[in-house]
Amino acid sequence: MQRIALYPGSFDPVTNGHLDIIERTARHFDDVIVAVIRNPQKAGSLFTLEERQEMLAEEISHLDNVRIMFFKGLLVEFAKEHGANDAMKPFVTPLSAALGHLQQATGWLMQNALAKPDNAGAAATDYMQLFGLVTFAFVMLGWVLSVMAHEFSHAAVAYLAGDHSVVQKGYLAFDPRRYGDVGTSLVLPALVLALGGVALPGGAVYLRHDLMRSRLWRSAASLAGPLATLAVLVVLASALRIWEAAGASSALFPALSLLAFLQAMALILNLLPIPGLDGFNAIRPFLPDSLAPMIRKIEGLAMVLLLLCVFLVPGFAAPLFAAAARLSYAFGLDPAAIGEGWRAFHFWR
Repeated sequence: MQRIALYPGSFDPVTNGHLDIIERTARHFDDVIVAVIRNPQKAGSLFTLEERQEMLAEEISHLDNVRIMFFKGLLVEFAKEHGANDAMKPFVTPLSAALGHLQQATGWLMQNALAKPDNAGAAATDYMQLFGLVTFAFVMLGWVLSVMAHEFSHAAVAYLAGDHSVVQKGYLAFDPRRYGDVGTSLVLPALVLALGGVALPGGAVYLRHDLMRSRLWRSAASLAGPLATLAVLVVLASALRIWEAAGASSALFPALSLLAFLQAMALILNLLPIPGLDGFNAIRPFLPDSLAPMIRKIEGLAMVLLLLCVFLVPGFAAPLFAAAARLSYAFGLDPAAIGEGWRAFHFWR
């Protein structure tokens, strides 16, 4: 069977990133359709459709298995009409790239531009305020990127398991806007993290378990997110241990230590066997089907109760913090650095 790939986009303007994706896709598919979106409601386009077509045609003239088409309406219908088997999307979107660059900028600032004054006084006070603000920005950006890696991993394993709907939903585009509702999936957990220091699960991908090959694959798709969080924790902890062994120090070290600690907390929290969390979803495929209606009813309520308990029940979050601390220490994280990062992160207190 002929393999046809579809690469949709506005291509306004055509970039080297677009061309790289087209060339790499052309090497793996028999036919590639570059679908230029025709959207009359979009104002302020840099180039007309015809100009974009000419630019694309000039750049891909050496690729015999690539053709350019215009389309409007639903991408799914267009793909069916032309027999496209896969829809290609860039792995890193402009928004996720911007988040990464912002975190790099704040990290560079802490590493190279924040020098702690020798004496106490106004200069020391200004330093602590700036240190706290930059630490807050760095950790929050890093946390959002780690959540994206978590959710992307869910979607990637689901795709391997047979749920190709994740492509059309944009889950493989590494874009925070794709992972659930922005308000409840990112803004609310970010507020909980900022105010309470609890790394609640953020983001959500809605997978089609009925399309996956087996119960084991459905369980694997649920565990893929925590495994990604564990991978981030391992990378951060390894980098920090190498850094510490080298004897180097800077304002970035406590911020990275806190970010690693939050990964440990998110890993433990996500693996709890509570409806709505990955730990429960991993065992859910093996539960009797008769329990499904009841589980669907209590999923949302369980998460609300968890959030209320974290904020309103004294000492409720203490075991979670203790477990995250023990896991962090097991990975070699420095408790003093975590504490310094924690105090800087909550600079307004």
